[in-house]
Amino acid sequence: MGPETRPPLFTTASYGRPVPAGIPDLDEVIGLLAEARRPIILAGNGVRVGRATESLRALAAALDLPVVT
Repeated sequence: MGPETRPPLFTTASYGRPVPAGIPDLDEVIGLLAEARRPIILAGNGVRVGRATESLRALAAALDLPVVT
């Protein structure tokens, strides 16, 4: 396996479920990120598996946060 290979994907019922907008916990997290002194987003394989790349990009752009993987 090299850097260009992709890991196998294991489908489960929990992958790919969108988080409904407007839930209090999500609003709280966004508020904490906006007020943090030096926040970053640590993104893992779940972003790719959950097909959330564009959502992650939008969140990072909206809050002007760096993303590391």
